[in-house]
Amino acid sequence: MEQVVIDAMKRIPQLQSYSPDTVECERLGGRSNFVYRIGIDDADYLLRVPSKGSEIYIDRQVEEFNTRAAIAAGFSPDLLYFAEDGLMLSEYLLDFEQITPEKVLADEKLLKQISKLLRRFHTSGPIFQYRFDAFATINKFLEILPESCNEDIPEGYHQAIEELKPIKKLLADTTIEILPCHCDVISENFVKALGKLWIVDWEFSGRCDPLWDLATLALSTEMSKEMEIYMLTNYYGHHPTDTAYSRMFIMKAIVDLVWALWGVAKKLETYPGIDSKAYAKRRFTRAYGLMCSDEYTHHVNLVASNV
Repeated sequence: MEQVVIDAMKRIPQLQSYSPDTVECERLGGRSNFVYRIGIDDADYLLRVPSKGSEIYIDRQVEEFNTRAAIAAGFSPDLLYFAEDGLMLSEYLLDFEQITPEKVLADEKLLKQISKLLRRFHTSGPIFQYRFDAFATINKFLEILPESCNEDIPEGYHQAIEELKPIKKLLADTTIEILPCHCDVISENFVKALGKLWIVDWEFSGRCDPLWDLATLALSTEMSKEMEIYMLTNYYGHHPTDTAYSRMFIMKAIVDLVWALWGVAKKLETYPGIDSKAYAKRRFTRAYGLMCSDEYTHHVNLVASNV
């Protein structure tokens, strides 16, 4: 058993009385954390140990509040313990199936289920803390990153942010309903178990335009335009308006720009889990390529004409 698990067990009331040599431990992965299945007697638990350094960009108080709100609304497995630093013990879903991009792309029925699940979640009324703002998040990352990380920020990044300033005003439509959102809707944050789909990992959750979640899902699975339309149609219950699709298309570039800086920040953690510089460059390159496309210009002009 890894020392990080032994140390975690000493802190969690449900695990303190057990000797490590009597506990089953299976590493499950995780991008920002150490995640394990813990087996004790006839019970299984999910243990998450946060990577040191992630606290500079994740508000764990907000995460706990929003996680509990999502659980109360029936969208996430039960939470058994949560510490101020993000150490967490939760219900383990037996025989769960993690959703991958390949599964989403190959199964229209699954995409339909995910789209409708997101709609139910967004409109079900859980009260979330924190107003997620992509541009404020970018500024926060740039403020907290030390000079040692400057070389990992992709060349041209700051220029791209300058070019986005008119887009910030364009997307600030006061008629858009701000709803509880996951804000990190990659396919892997959906799991199938006990006859239903669940949403997990609420580290970045907050209130925002729900199209942010849909843009993130489209990017994470590399959907075609046809699949994006299919997703939005099932989400809304009708064919999306041109403005809705255009807003989502524009957001895809901003999603990549936010996560490019997340990639840079990962360098500061004890368990980066990724090649920070390569990850940031890949996300930025895709974002700026989109921003320079004729299609992007078309969608910007369409949204502008409807403001």
